[in-house]
Amino acid sequence: MALAVLAGALALIVLDGTIVGVSLPSMIQDLDMDLTQAQWINSLYSVVLAALLMTAGRLGTGWDDDACWPWASGSSFSAASVPHWPPGPGR
Repeated sequence: MALAVLAGALALIVLDGTIVGVSLPSMIQDLDMDLTQAQWINSLYSVVLAALLMTAGRLGTGWDDDACWPWASGSSFSAASVPHWPPGPGR
């Protein structure tokens, strides 16, 4: 069970990192950033998402693990995506 949870969390982090990586060229162009700033965005997004997943996992140890996993993964993704909502004009 623990291996499945770790594999799911890793898959979520890799998927989110891919999404941010694919969107970086348009963010660089729209926000007029240089490469260093884009690297910071990519790194910080992954760190914040991983921290939220670990926090949700720690909170989940006190509750039923099966009931906590969908809530933890969904809320972590939502919390990490909040700064990008609502989309700006022209998107």
